[in-house]
Amino acid sequence: TIMDLHPGLLAPVMPHRCAISWNTSHPESTAKLRKMRGDLTFESNFLSDFATKPFLTSMELILDLSTILNGEDRIRVLPSRSSIHGVITVGDILKAVYRYLQRPLSSKELAYLSKVRSPKLLEAYQKMGNFRIPPSIRLIDCMEKTMFGGLERPAKGRGDVWRVVLCSQ
Repeated sequence: TIMDLHPGLLAPVMPHRCAISWNTSHPESTAKLRKMRGDLTFESNFLSDFATKPFLTSMELILDLSTILNGEDRIRVLPSRSSIHGVITVGDILKAVYRYLQRPLSSKELAYLSKVRSPKLLEAYQKMGNFRIPPSIRLIDCMEKTMFGGLERPAKGRGDVWRVVLCSQ
């Protein structure tokens, strides 16, 4: 079965031109549609649009963290409880990414970032006003790229697995 992704979620060749303009450090409700040329037309309530056709009741997103944590993580997306049809929407995907990036770093992750002297970690410490390990540095605090660039299919991915593209502002 061929899986079609909502056109607003597709990562274009130039990710900073994704149809959805959204800084992932802010809630998904702040996502906006760019004015674009071409065939793309969306309803103003695009967050409630179905994310895929055929519809999915779960999917997995891959987030590349190699630049900060030397690996990648997977985010499981499920429909929101308020979903009438029990399928994943554009908003469900954005909410899953936002929530994941808001998570506090584990002690193991903090130790790794301290060991490699991550400039973003030091910057996060400074923002909090001290140089001791703060109680909760979030993953997003250590990321250089925070703008949503869309989703792309991994080289060997199934229809329910997509890679999150993040880009600089």
